[in-house]
Amino acid sequence: MRKTVGKISSLILTVILLAVFSACAGKDNQTDVMQDRAGTYELTSIVRNGHETPSEDLALLEEKGLKCGITLEKDGSGVLDLFGEHRKVTWDEETITAEEKVRQYTYEDGQLTLTNDDSELTFTRSADQ
Repeated sequence: MRKTVGKISSLILTVILLAVFSACAGKDNQTDVMQDRAGTYELTSIVRNGHETPSEDLALLEEKGLKCGITLEKDGSGVLDLFGEHRKVTWDEETITAEEKVRQYTYEDGQLTLTNDDSELTFTRSADQ
């Protein structure tokens, strides 16, 4: 009887420890992603209805002081600067939310791409990071 109770106790303890370690592993992975992607990004490409805005047009906007960028903080907060209009955002591994609109994004090689129904904005990590 004691052996059976001991085996059951060991089994329950093992299951609990596995659950705790699994939960911690997920948080570490998310924390790593958040730390890796946090930073300041500048708009480098706009594609709307399949047509890319020429880079010269983006440069002209920047010359006129109309910049567009996004800053992502490690805690999941951030600011989207759309040509001087600042919007608070929240973000995670897959989405960026601004003004209750959730947008999927992809991240590869320091580039963050937000997609919408008919447009795609690509932001590139600032060179000083």
